[in-house]
Amino acid sequence: MKENVMEEWIEEVWLQRANHGTSEETALILDSAKCHLTDKAKAAVNATAKMAVIPGGLTKKTSTLDISVNKSFKNKLQTQWEQWMIDTNSYTYTKSGQMRHATYLEVCNWIIKSWKEVTPTCIMNGFRKSLNADADEDEEEENLDNELSDFESLPGNILDALDHFNFISDKEFEGLTDQ
Repeated sequence: MKENVMEEWIEEVWLQRANHGTSEETALILDSAKCHLTDKAKAAVNATAKMAVIPGGLTKKTSTLDISVNKSFKNKLQTQWEQWMIDTNSYTYTKSGQMRHATYLEVCNWIIKSWKEVTPTCIMNGFRKSLNADADEDEEEENLDNELSDFESLPGNILDALDHFNFISDKEFEGLTDQ
């Protein structure tokens, strides 16, 4: 995030929140990104609230979203994309034979479906885990094993399904854009 985006967020969101300007104490917890720590950002937040900054490298360990929800969402979104790549009826080709990217509508539908699949239990587990920093690492390994089993739902031979693609490296993949 750049400084101008942070400044816009402060003006459009933070200073417009429901309890802004009341005597109710509030706090804004931010990671240590440079844009969060500018003099303007600090002054705007500190005028009406207390600012707490999570030290660099610790956001992943202290942020509930990073611990559970984002990971679950991203895994589900990746599964949507993988299914699209495998389904040869999902996409078309240009005159020169290049595969067209997923449309914005398709990607938006993947996002909607992926968010709907993030369960309340996943969110609650994220809070539980963030409150219990000494959670057993075996639990993390078990969760990883469960996520890896998601690949079992893919069609038998992925390489055959993707055989007509000519990707040499990830760098050649142009992403999910509308053309």
